[in-house]
Parts: sequence; C-alpha cells; structure tokens
Amino acid sequence: MKPSIKDVARLAGVSLGTVSKVLNNNPTVKPENRMKVLRAIAQLGYRPNPFARSLASNKTYMVSIFLPIMSSEFYAYLFEGIDDELSNAWYDSSIYPLFSKRRLVDYSNPNAFPYQSDGVLLVSLIPEKLFEGGHVPTKKPVVLVDACSKKYDSVYVDNVYGGYLAGKHLLEKRGEVFLISISEKGKPEFASGVFEQRRRGFEKALKEAGLALPNSHVFEIGESFPEAFTVAREILQRATLPVNIFAVCDTLAMGVVEAVKESGLTLGTDVRVVGFDDLKWSEKLGLTTVRQPIVEMGKKAATILLKRIVGDDSPRYEVRFKPKLIVRSSTGR
Repeated sequence: MKPSIKDVARLAGVSLGTVSKVLNNNPTVKPENRMKVLRAIAQLGYRPNPFARSLASNKTYMVSIFLPIMSSEFYAYLFEGIDDELSNAWYDSSIYPLFSKRRLVDYSNPNAFPYQSDGVLLVSLIPEKLFEGGHVPTKKPVVLVDACSKKYDSVYVDNVYGGYLAGKHLLEKRGEVFLISISEKGKPEFASGVFEQRRRGFEKALKEAGLALPNSHVFEIGESFPEAFTVAREILQRATLPVNIFAVCDTLAMGVVEAVKESGLTLGTDVRVVGFDDLKWSEKLGLTTVRQPIVEMGKKAATILLKRIVGDDSPRYEVRFKPKLIVRSSTGR
C-alpha cells in the first residue's frame, strides 16, 4: 500500500497542515519541522499526487524553461542543477526552444501554453531583445539564468572577468595570440552576448599589456568542434610558433587540441590553449580553462524562482558568479 500524507505526518510528529505547507514550499514552516517532514517523506518513499496538489493549491507545479538551442553540453549541466532544485520541491519542468521568429511570435502571446505554468526560467536570452518593452508576456515570476536584465531576477557568471583571466594567463607565455569565438550575428534577438563579453575581457587584458588583437587573429564561427578544428588548422599553418589561443568555450578548445595533435606539434609548448566552461571531460583532456559554476547557476536560478512562486516579494535578485582559471597542461604548467 502506498504511503499517504497521514503516514508522513504521523512519522514526522507534525500536523497534516504542516506536511501540506512543506509540500507547497510554504516559507512559514519552521526549519526543524521542515526537516522532520522531509526525512519522513524520504523514509516512506512518499510521492505527492500532482493532480490533488494542483486542485488544492491552484498551482500547476510546473515551470517553463525557454532556451535558444538544445544541442549544447552547457545546458545539460545547467538543467542538472535546475532539476535538482525543482524535484526537491516536487516540481517538474517543460522545455521550450526559442530559436526562430515564428516561435517568438507564438511566445509573445500571454495566453501561450508555457505561461500557464507557475513560473518561467529564461535561459541565455535577453527579454529586451525579444519582447515589446522588454517584458516577458506573463504575470508569473520570471528568472533569467546565463543572462542579465535589470527588469528581472538574474543569475549569471562574470564573462568579462573570465575572458580577462584567459588573457592574463596567455600573456605570461611568449608568442602570437589568437581568439576563436562564436558568432551571434545571425540571429541577434536570440543572442545572450556572453561570447562578446568574453572577448571584451580578453582584449582588456591585452590592452593593459599595451597590445591589440588584430582582426586577422580573430575567428568567429559556429559552436562546433569541426569548425574549430578547421580554423585551428589554418592558424597553425600560417602562424609563427609558439602560438597562444583562447577559445571561448571548451567545445571549441577541444577542436584546437585535436588540430594540434594532428599537426604533430606539442600542446602546452608549441601551442597553448585556454577554453571556457570546464566541462566534465576538460580535465582528462588536460585543458586549461575558465571554470564557470554551471550546475550551481542552475540551482540558484531555480531556488529564486521557487521563492517567487510562493510569494517572495524581495527586491530584485542579481547573483553574479565569479569564474576561476583552472591551469592544466594545455598551457604548459
């Protein structure tokens, strides 16, 4: 027989009302009572009935997540953090890719299906570029992650500082400096601007050293390993060794590393490479990279959204994570 809410209350030694408040993320529950209920739920393996909860609370216990693309490892890690927090509150989510003008028109309608959920996470998207007046067309809570807007709660990493760290590190090495970035010019309304921010930070480091980054040393491509591999080949064929390359994400950096291997050159000596993200395979690759706390960003954004859903009326949250340079063999440590 499946455990009931009464079983949870009995085991936790609290009232049914307290269990209900915990299930509905009510902030008025005392921390010690919340822990009692959560322990009882875990011990019994209790799962609340979503339909009953929805009828009782007038909530859907769903969150809508908008994002510009699907095929990125970055988003897999981000969703890991988001899902951890949502599932702890017995919430689920639906993902809505927003990558075309047709979809943008659809989602500019306040009656669109995604706005029937309890809240919205806007991932790597800027509302001022998307919606009239810069306002997401819903009265439900909205939190931005991997993006920032003065109109909404925002959780993001300091990309300018991350690019600056990469530049400062490569400037410690002798040789020409190159940048491989991701072009966001094709669909500007869907661009978050993070890659341009990383470039700004990188160029700031060079400027402080009295150097400029020639246009001939900048390559803007799609976010793909094959394109990075091809561009890196071109750099290695024409540049004078040693060469220092900043790739604005680890996926591009991996393409550079493979091109170095193919050429027979020595990574970390002939060619130094810095990436950005610190994905799970980056350490095995020996990739020096700028680490951003992707999972933590997802957790924080989901936590703020859940607070807003239950009535938190605090002033706007703005959480800016600081990236960290992780030095490995790709820059000859």
